[in-house]
Amino acid sequence: MTPLPPTKIEVDQRTHRAFVVNEGGDSVSVLDAATGRVQRMVAVGHTPVAVAVDEGTNRIFVTNYRVASVSVLDALTGRVLRTIAVGTGPIAVSADQILNRVFVVNRGSVDTDRQPIGTGTVSVLDGRTGAPLRTLRVGTYPLAVQIDEDTHRAFVANYGSDTMSVLDTAHGTIVRTVPVGHYPSSIGVDQRTGHVFVTNYGSNTVTMLASRSGAMLRAIDVGAGPWTMEVDTSGHAFVAENDAAQVAVLATAQGTLVRTITVGANPSEVAVDERTGQAFVVNTQNNTISVISPAASAAHHP
Repeated sequence: MTPLPPTKIEVDQRTHRAFVVNEGGDSVSVLDAATGRVQRMVAVGHTPVAVAVDEGTNRIFVTNYRVASVSVLDALTGRVLRTIAVGTGPIAVSADQILNRVFVVNRGSVDTDRQPIGTGTVSVLDGRTGAPLRTLRVGTYPLAVQIDEDTHRAFVANYGSDTMSVLDTAHGTIVRTVPVGHYPSSIGVDQRTGHVFVTNYGSNTVTMLASRSGAMLRAIDVGAGPWTMEVDTSGHAFVAENDAAQVAVLATAQGTLVRTITVGANPSEVAVDERTGQAFVVNTQNNTISVISPAASAAHHP
């Protein structure tokens, strides 16, 4: 069974605020990343499911799944600046903060049995104004996107195709399509090592690839239902195992499992505050956030 579109969280490293989308409340919670305290709630569109931060423009981009739009927020005030129309089912978003380009993954239409009809698309937006620039066609049932700003590549996980689409963020074109594991659901990028990681929900694995070439380097066995992940700047990848109520910590240089940490039920999203080193895990079933300290995630790498 495919989990519901997860509640998302992103941390603005400049303001040290965390932005959590509340799917059922049509709102975004703004948290102090150091204390976890909620500072304000901001109303957005219907069924927000994903959020991205562009620190260069002080803009927050929130995808509104049911109404095929993106809300653009001011990162300092939390005010909604404008709402942009995109493709059907915008389910993920990421920003190239060097080029100021935002990439919105649109899942596309589904039939009465919730099966995808045709392929998905990616809407490319201007990171300063939010204006639509172009639309790209990717694989079936795309669910996630991450960007490597060093290589100017965007990586899209196509859940229904068991593939990853590689995009050129500078030119807004498709570079290649790479096979990965079964039901790829999220992507993490470690720019220091040049490694890309794909969680394969149906295989209980994480695929590690080379960012520049797209070559597969290895498959890493993890726990049940690896659904989403986040990579920090100290060489760790945090993998939320949706069916196991735990987070797997990987060493991004070696592509090995370091340790496993128990969290709440149905962990669906992870974000890291690079200043404090804390990882925030959204537990969908019991509406809680687990905070993983740097000491808990640290271990000797093999």
